[in-house]
Amino acid sequence: MEPSIYIAFLVFILFFLSVWFLISKFLFYPIFFKPKLNSSDTFKFLESINCSLIAYVDLSKREKKEIRSKGFRERTLFEKLISLQSEYKVIAYAIDEKKYKLFWVEIFQYYVPFYFGRRQLNFIEETNSELLNELSKNYDKNIIIVKTECPACNNKVNIEDLECNSCGLIFK
Repeated sequence: MEPSIYIAFLVFILFFLSVWFLISKFLFYPIFFKPKLNSSDTFKFLESINCSLIAYVDLSKREKKEIRSKGFRERTLFEKLISLQSEYKVIAYAIDEKKYKLFWVEIFQYYVPFYFGRRQLNFIEETNSELLNELSKNYDKNIIIVKTECPACNNKVNIEDLECNSCGLIFK
């Protein structure tokens, strides 16, 4: 066989691998392997600052663009190729201060050998008073802090529980 056939075959293989890499990176991985915010990570962080979890949600596209100005560093092209990123906002209630807090969360998870599954979490507290006032209006309700027992049936519960085992009351 001629060398040009080998070169054409090599170019075809490289093209096929490149297309497969791009499809898996931008289609399969975000759908099936997108890093998710674990409740245990969130609880651990919030307990360290004496807050109670109210909710956490994915960011909208507009919020994802705005999050860069909050203090998260821009990743290099190489880091973007070897990792996946997710952004969330965590709404918490500060027990001592009796006010709501908003945290922006960025999760990076690597998917290359030697780093596979390694996660990096970054929490940044929102300081914009207008946004925090709007948050207080949306979530300002009678809040009962659940630490050791269910307020409905007085059954013992752990602080990590999201639901009472006895009566089914859902804690937020």
